[in-house]
Amino acid sequence: VAPAGSVQASRLTKTAVWAFHGRNDEVVPYSYSEDLINELRELKVPEDEARLTLYEEAPTPPGWPDSVGHASTIPAYSTEELYIWLLQHSL
Repeated sequence: VAPAGSVQASRLTKTAVWAFHGRNDEVVPYSYSEDLINELRELKVPEDEARLTLYEEAPTPPGWPDSVGHASTIPAYSTEELYIWLLQHSL
């Protein structure tokens, strides 16, 4: 959820990734998640193994008013399909 830093897609080709990010995230630009998933797909990772959900308006974390849009965890963990997907994958 909202990855930052130098995530190397080539190191994740054997790990299923479902990235969640808010387009309104003012802490970590959503392009980080978008770029990561695009790179994984360029490396021939199947769409079900490299997924992206972008929220137009992710919430602001409670107690962190300056982190607008940085709580994509809240809607992500409310996504029932996520738990089914997790059970279908292993490390």
